[in-house]
Amino acid sequence: MTMLLAFGLLLGALLGLRFGVYVLILTIPVILAFLVVGGLARGGDLWSLAASAGLAVVGIQLGYLCATGALFFLSWTRPMRRMRAE
Repeated sequence: MTMLLAFGLLLGALLGLRFGVYVLILTIPVILAFLVVGGLARGGDLWSLAASAGLAVVGIQLGYLCATGALFFLSWTRPMRRMRAE
């Protein structure tokens, strides 16, 4: 479960650095489909499937939030470039 959460955080952070928020609408169902197929293949019960899916979704969203927050903070602390009058 910890690996799944760490993977979700990393994936969310990578998506947050590159794409807009709408990529989460596409990413979360794909990750959930992989988790369901993997859980059914190993014979997991419903509760472990639900817990792993919940952790993955929360991890992706938290990673995305942290990455966009870091980008906002970096752009806020970076001095503005002044345009040169020609």
